[in-house]
Amino acid sequence: MATEQAPGQPAGVFIRRSSGLTRQISAWDALMYCATTPGIAWPIVYAVWTPWLYPGAHMVWATLAVLLIYPIAALYWLFSVGMPRSGGEYVYVSRALHPVFGLMCSFTISFVSISWTAVGFFWFFHYAFAQGFRGLGLLYGGTFWPDAANFVDQQWFQFLGGTILLLFLGYIFTKGARWMMTVSWIAISAGIVCMLILGLSALFGANNFAANFTSMTGMDYNSVIPAATAAGYPTQFVVFATLAGGATYVGLNTLASTFSANIAGEVRGVQRSQLIALIGSLTIQLVLWALMYWFQYISLGGQWSNSLYYLAETGNKAYTLPAEPMMTMLIAVLTGSPIVTFLLFIAFALTAWGSLAGEAFGPTRNIFAWAFDRMIPPKFAEMGRRTRQPWLVLILTLAAVEAYYVIQIFEGAWMANVGYSILAWFAAWLLLGVAGMVFPFRKKDLFESMPPMVKARLGGLPVMTILGVLTFIISAFIVGLMLYIYYSTGGLPAAGALMAASFLIIPIFIYIASALYWRNKGVPISKQFEEVPPE
Repeated sequence: MATEQAPGQPAGVFIRRSSGLTRQISAWDALMYCATTPGIAWPIVYAVWTPWLYPGAHMVWATLAVLLIYPIAALYWLFSVGMPRSGGEYVYVSRALHPVFGLMCSFTISFVSISWTAVGFFWFFHYAFAQGFRGLGLLYGGTFWPDAANFVDQQWFQFLGGTILLLFLGYIFTKGARWMMTVSWIAISAGIVCMLILGLSALFGANNFAANFTSMTGMDYNSVIPAATAAGYPTQFVVFATLAGGATYVGLNTLASTFSANIAGEVRGVQRSQLIALIGSLTIQLVLWALMYWFQYISLGGQWSNSLYYLAETGNKAYTLPAEPMMTMLIAVLTGSPIVTFLLFIAFALTAWGSLAGEAFGPTRNIFAWAFDRMIPPKFAEMGRRTRQPWLVLILTLAAVEAYYVIQIFEGAWMANVGYSILAWFAAWLLLGVAGMVFPFRKKDLFESMPPMVKARLGGLPVMTILGVLTFIISAFIVGLMLYIYYSTGGLPAAGALMAASFLIIPIFIYIASALYWRNKGVPISKQFEEVPPE
């Protein structure tokens, strides 16, 4: 592509007059994208994990942790209205602070999200199909369904199956944002199906669960709570555990809910659309997640289910089920219906598909923005003639997903259930918070040129600054909590710590190399960070 001058800008500031991306995403498309990308049905997984890390957590009340993300989403809203371009936090932080900080923030969020795409592929096979097959095995007995589950869980099958799905994902990406939005609509529909199945099963199946559990699993339903209590599990819900569980697993479940800001260059009517997408998605998530956790508690019993999960995750010998007690397996015990079991694990698989697709799509626009600012070779911002998509960025993103997926399958300790995700992501949001705080003062001319709502003040202070302070405080709280948890539980695995650190260190070298290269070429790249990129 030709490197052309942007209208009204000094020669050579941007690589061409326009980004090449078109505004084709509606407010409701953006809402579905933000709502589904973090994983709308993940309470089926996190309901099992939380009682292990936080004994006594009550996950229905823990969903209120979503409220912590509203100020952060509101800051994204103001920034995306003021700078309605693709790239999200990279564009904002690089203009408010310095390009190296923008790259650090964006690189961290992008590659954490890409790594979660790989995890999503694993969940697609393991927690949907393998667990569902094991549920059918409990229902029917015999070896056919357990053997099918073991077949799906084989490393070679997951590698081949995931690679094929990844190629299909690449095909969707070449079709552009509209296809990605269609995937999001399918995923939200599947997530609602998951919620309805859990709700109807709680209504009609809860009375039979205890008897079914004892007869179908070989474990005595009435022995679960005493066994967990003997192992040290509390006999009542604990407030601190609930707060910590919400900050951790509910907070984790909201990551990527701001990705409409990262694709803002393709969103129509940004001011209205981003408000609906960024704030509305959190509201959808809060309601659906609270219902999903509540339905599981009603179906199985709150203290009983947490006790079972604790026994399973701590490897207690009293737990004898063939796998983790996810509802994709236990639904067979709860309902005694192969049809309901099948519907739940298929719906879960579709939500997993929508999540992993969305988590990879947002970073493609971030990497595109880096190339447009010459942080990486401008060739990466080149649009394919037929697809009108940044083809090299798509290849790079898919290659990164495949690399993470290989690590997930064959060297799982390096991923460690991506335990670094919350720490790294909220560390990146610390930079976003600082950017929000200082932008109205450091870049006053640029700030004053923005729409009136962006310049709104409260008590004499810019609202953006206030939201920046809140974003910083919330992010610092989560980072501090994660560090405390890692310290009190023996620390983040070395592989995870190295992974998290690399996200913040690698961008520094990328920036230094880029700055030196373009300085030698005589290109004044520092000037582009004084302006908003062209559409």
